[in-house]
Amino acid sequence: MTKTSTTIRYCLSTLLAVGFVSAVQAESADGVADVVAVGPLELIEANSVTVLARSYHVDDSAGLTTGDKVAVHGNLQPDGSVSNAWVETVGTYVAGSDSVFETGVVTSVNETFGRLSIGDSKIDYTAALSEAGSSVPDKGEIISVTGIQPEVGGVVIGTTTRGGTTEVVMAIAGGGTRGLAGITGSNRSAGITGSNPSSAGITGSNRSAGITGSNPSSAGITGSNRSAGITGSNSATE
Repeated sequence: MTKTSTTIRYCLSTLLAVGFVSAVQAESADGVADVVAVGPLELIEANSVTVLARSYHVDDSAGLTTGDKVAVHGNLQPDGSVSNAWVETVGTYVAGSDSVFETGVVTSVNETFGRLSIGDSKIDYTAALSEAGSSVPDKGEIISVTGIQPEVGGVVIGTTTRGGTTEVVMAIAGGGTRGLAGITGSNRSAGITGSNPSSAGITGSNRSAGITGSNPSSAGITGSNRSAGITGSNSATE
């Protein structure tokens, strides 16, 4: 089902390449959807969308616009398919400039040309080999790729094949829609909320507010374990 909201929701613990499948399976039982791709919306059909050359089945694609930057949420399966997929617009997209992200199962590797495929998505992984401890991904391996796509629908130039939380946030932030929450939810409560100075800097990590406020007139720190830890940062408050 297509969803539009003012928050990007994903489980931080499931965005790492290591142990990705088991983490996704564990979270799926709780209905937590993960970001499996961030990039330009290339094709919209009644019950599917195409992002970075990969097609995702969705219940509803109404309200989406080709060319927008979107985040595809869903549950990655061991065979590389994505269940319960839905799409959220995260801003405008500039080809060759904005970061893109995708995770999935490697379906083919061409070491001669430094290319691999995740389904129909083509990735040049040569730049990623400059990472410390990097190696050529194997067919059947689950990887998380971050990079740029010089042409919409073309090859993704991967800068890493081990993308994690930081890379996903960077990919989303490149859309330019600063009113969106940076990260929401790591334990059914807000992990980090707000990027505007007038919004909360960090809100919640364990059912209560971890840090609330970034404006001098708001509380500096409020609560860390169901009760207020420190309140106030203005000289007029305690």
